Amino acid sequence: MGQGAGEEWEVKEVLDAKMRYQSIWYFVRWKGYDSSHDQWVKHSDIFAEDAIAAFYCKHPNKPRIIAAAIFDSLPFQHPSATIRTLRRGAAIQGAG
Repeated sequence: MGQGAGEEWEVKEVLDAKMRYQSIWYFVRWKGYDSSHDQWVKHSDIFAEDAIAAFYCKHPNKPRIIAAAIFDSLPFQHPSATIRTLRRGAAIQGAG
């Protein structure tokens, strides 16, 4: 993926990731180009699985794509537990 129509550039490194327009975007450095050519690229337009995997090894807390199939196995806490905790904490802070 690059700037020219139909032109493909090879990703050297993924430098950052963010949510934008309800999608993951990666800030990439292109192989053979300097930092003046770094740019944000939508996840669906980038084909660099190794560079993306290397990025997440270095930055595990950055936003990422999670397959819907694994949501059932994630250890989510029920929202009511959090709400109760926040309400108790708010009452304690306001009491003093």
